[in-house]
Amino acid sequence: MVEITPEQDIAHQIIDNNKICTVIETDEMTRYNGGVFHRGRQSLSEIRKQITQIASNYLIPLKESSKPYNCSTSKRNEIIEIIKSNTFESIVEFDQEDNRVNIINGEIHFYPSNLKKANNLWEFIATEGLYEINESGTHFTNHPLYNESPYLSFVQLPLMYDPEAECLEVDQFLEDIFGFERVPDIYEMLAYFLMPTVRYQKAFILYGPPKTGKTSFINLVNQFIGGKYPERLISGVPLQDLDIQYQISNLRNKMLNIFDDLKSTKLTTSARFRMSVTNPTLTAEVKYINDHLTWKNICKHLFACNQLPGVGKNTGDEFWRRWKLFDCFNEMDDSKQDLSFANKRWGGLELSGVLNACIKAWARLEKRKHFRNDDQEYVKGLWQMDIEPAKMFVDENCQLDIEAEVNVDVFWNSLNTWRAGLNVNPISKTMLTQSLQRISGDISKPKRRKGDKWVYKGIQIIKGEIVGELIENNEKLDKFTSKEYDHKKYWVNEKDYSDEGAF
Repeated sequence: MVEITPEQDIAHQIIDNNKICTVIETDEMTRYNGGVFHRGRQSLSEIRKQITQIASNYLIPLKESSKPYNCSTSKRNEIIEIIKSNTFESIVEFDQEDNRVNIINGEIHFYPSNLKKANNLWEFIATEGLYEINESGTHFTNHPLYNESPYLSFVQLPLMYDPEAECLEVDQFLEDIFGFERVPDIYEMLAYFLMPTVRYQKAFILYGPPKTGKTSFINLVNQFIGGKYPERLISGVPLQDLDIQYQISNLRNKMLNIFDDLKSTKLTTSARFRMSVTNPTLTAEVKYINDHLTWKNICKHLFACNQLPGVGKNTGDEFWRRWKLFDCFNEMDDSKQDLSFANKRWGGLELSGVLNACIKAWARLEKRKHFRNDDQEYVKGLWQMDIEPAKMFVDENCQLDIEAEVNVDVFWNSLNTWRAGLNVNPISKTMLTQSLQRISGDISKPKRRKGDKWVYKGIQIIKGEIVGELIENNEKLDKFTSKEYDHKKYWVNEKDYSDEGAF
């Protein structure tokens, strides 16, 4: 009979009393508690604590008596190594089910494509039996009991499932920022953030002037996905840094990568960004690990900026098709601009209501198989019009001519009318002037004498229907002073955009 050493005995007691997995690729010991395998120092510290407790009461049998076990540092390390060698699992075995969401009080299983309606009940036929599920195609289960095998997952969202919960305050908050018609799209984005998969292959960016709620929305997302400790599930790598060595490894075991206040610095390369948006697995260098590490990719991207970053002239469709843009031009009222609202702590019941809204949005996505308005040419146009707000208009409707000139008010009004026809927000005169001067150094806005109208020199509008509008607008301009005309500037969605300072 093979004798068991005290170290082996203590190690197997620890294994029997816990659910432990040691990741083969990183030699990291993880411990199951509350429905999820916890990584990092906390798990290892708990194991060391249990070793100390068992060792303090452990007696080594002798022929006629026994003696206390002396657990030195070397023996404790030996016990830990025995535990590791008996609990190895590959990192690729974790979070394998794309339609399974781990939350605090259980797990939500999504089956929207496998439903049949019978006797007014939604049912799912699975290999393990018949589950009753709701109209959104979900089935909720509690976490497994102690004697049951747990689901291998590093990810647990800080949410409680309550089928009766609502989120009326969040609904209004989203409407204030994005507008009523975009709220369903926002919930579909949040639903995608919940998915332990990147199958929809989209990254998201919020853009628009300051004080339009972008940071307040990101605060909501941080609480919804990350809870009190967002760093566990959320990384913070800027878009421009994803191609820097080791940065892509920061996405490992994260549900979301968020970076607020993105710089408008030109994006010189996007290869690793594109991979992180579409590839179901990622391989990268990781600090302190000799070999490259491969893991399941579940991390989505959310960025926010005042102006979209520049891109290269030869940027292709492989970049544009990976984006979904949300413009934020609705200035928040005074009560929602202060720091207390930007850092608001949303209640747990309200976030449970958001979860219910996301369950419905998940079902819509699964049925449609893509996000709404999923047009890469539209995304490309919006992006380019934000970087150079006048360039597309100039390319399509204007001619550069050093002898030509056009009235500033008329040009500005015509440009914003054209932008409105494309469902794009208007720009200020200052933004227009800066954009025109970037297009050509020959375009100028010379100083005027008192009473004269401002003009742009070096450019003229030549497209027929625009010229016709110019004549009509010129006739209208003659009836107003400059001050009166400025007060009647272009309005969109019942908002007055004549204030250049708002941009």
